[in-house]
Amino acid sequence: MLQTFRSNLVLFRNSRSYYASKQVASQSEISGELIKDSVFLLSQLIHILLLTVQGQFVLNSNDEIIESIYDASWYNANRKTQLLFVLSIRSCLSPPILSAGGLLDLNLKNFAEASFKNTFFK
Repeated sequence: MLQTFRSNLVLFRNSRSYYASKQVASQSEISGELIKDSVFLLSQLIHILLLTVQGQFVLNSNDEIIESIYDASWYNANRKTQLLFVLSIRSCLSPPILSAGGLLDLNLKNFAEASFKNTFFK
């Protein structure tokens, strides 16, 4: 019973917001197509943002590994452990990068640059 009530409430909210957007569109001479396209573009922008945040997490975790190795008292360790620290830092110098098919690295810097260029220079 409660589940049915919730689903009906969600349907009512969705139909009410759709009806309200249709009224606004008809009153202000904005087409429903424009609203639909705007919502689609906004959702795609949010989707790309979420993907670039994941790429940024990968880069940040690599930086944290380098900092933790550097801050460790590696100079007090024995010779073999010191060599392992050097190998670990060396492997972190080429960080793992998530990319969009090799065309673009997924990080927040590239997202901000692409958003800025598309917003102000189109």
